[in-house]
Amino acid sequence: MAICMNCGKKTGMRNPEYYLDSDMTQVLCGECYKKLEHFQIKSDENDIQKFDETFKLIQMEMEEHQFNDETKTAMMRFLQKRRARIERNILEEKKKYVDLSDMNTHMLTTGYNFEGYEISGYVGVISGQSALGSGALSGLSASANNFLGTESSYFGNRLIEAKESAMRELIVSSLMKGGNAIIGIDFDYITIEGLITVIANGTSVKIKKK
Repeated sequence: MAICMNCGKKTGMRNPEYYLDSDMTQVLCGECYKKLEHFQIKSDENDIQKFDETFKLIQMEMEEHQFNDETKTAMMRFLQKRRARIERNILEEKKKYVDLSDMNTHMLTTGYNFEGYEISGYVGVISGQSALGSGALSGLSASANNFLGTESSYFGNRLIEAKESAMRELIVSSLMKGGNAIIGIDFDYITIEGLITVIANGTSVKIKKK
């Protein structure tokens, strides 16, 4: 028996519980769970677009049924972890078509040349992206102390993870096109319908020693 973090009701045989974390400390009762109709739909684990659409619908359902801020934050974290797993699956699938040993030797720069090397060919403009739900901020307290504390640190760490994931996507894209280096790397941060997306951009090139 547990206590629902959203409505405060006890769970039981007629009102089962659904956990949102491996520690089994964040729980929804059956009644609250049923209000999230799209949360009950298992998104295609290899279709990030379908997952993002479901992600937004779950956010709308929580707003419609006036879920409390603690539950919104816990749910967003749960969904972000699931999204990160899908991103890893997609990246692993892409890696099947490239030589992974080349990922660590792929040369990167925010500039447009490498000391001691010359560009022998321009492969093309590439990008990699990773997203996290901006709903992670919806549960924050209005107080400055809370914003500058645990929740702010959590969001900052998620942003770093998204940036690193976008960079991995960028390198894989370059490898798949036949490049061995990327120049002009920069990052864009945009919000699209509730998702904060980190986009890494650059130009894939072929370089050789002078």
